[in-house]
Amino acid sequence: MLIVRDYNNIMFLINPKERALFNDHLTQLDRIIQPGLDKWEWLNFNEGYVPQCRVNCLANFKQINDFQIRNTKIKD
Repeated sequence: MLIVRDYNNIMFLINPKERALFNDHLTQLDRIIQPGLDKWEWLNFNEGYVPQCRVNCLANFKQINDFQIRNTKIKD
């Protein structure tokens, strides 16, 4: 659920124009998360998957947030 929350935070933060701008980053994030959605076997729990996804979500979130802050400063 942590990965879903992190991913949803990114999707709620970004608007459609920014989504187009950050499309490559979001696509890469989707590729990282996708194997856990399709093939995840909880019996073969890999502790590296969740932290890796969360780190990538956080990196994307920070990048988008920084962009929005700087864009707001430019507009002001």
